[in-house]
Amino acid sequence: MIRAAVVAGARESAPHKDIREIADRAEAIAAAVAAAVAAGRGAVVAVVGKGHETGQEIGGVVHPFDDREQVRAALDAAYGEAS
Repeated sequence: MIRAAVVAGARESAPHKDIREIADRAEAIAAAVAAAVAAGRGAVVAVVGKGHETGQEIGGVVHPFDDREQVRAALDAAYGEAS
């Protein structure tokens, strides 16, 4: 699995860093944004891999999913609805 290889490589490259694997994409985006907000100014979140897609295929079924909406929701949760 690609994700497992990425996580293994990250852990090998940075054994003393906190590297978390969150399988649910929405939860992962929310956790990354929350961690960046907690870290403060200069923190960066890169959401990669889906780009403009508005669906996520799970078990051969495409479910509505938009990374941009997930990031907006996470920012709204962190900073309030005005973000």
